[in-house]
Amino acid sequence: MQILHQAIPAVGVASACAALGVPRATFYRWNAPARLGPAPRRTSPRALSTQERQQLLGVLHEDRLADRAPAQV
Repeated sequence: MQILHQAIPAVGVASACAALGVPRATFYRWNAPARLGPAPRRTSPRALSTQERQQLLGVLHEDRLADRAPAQV
């Protein structure tokens, strides 16, 4: 690994990796910052805002709608 880092300024990443028999993807994986766990999920652009979600849940939890499915409401 140390030899690879010393050779890169002189010959470049691709040439240094090829000379040492190290795949470039492996080199970049070694130098990537460590991730803990899976990447966080992005929210959908169509998702309800927090206020809209609370408003909807408030309506769905009303007593008059207690025996109906959300699709019926």
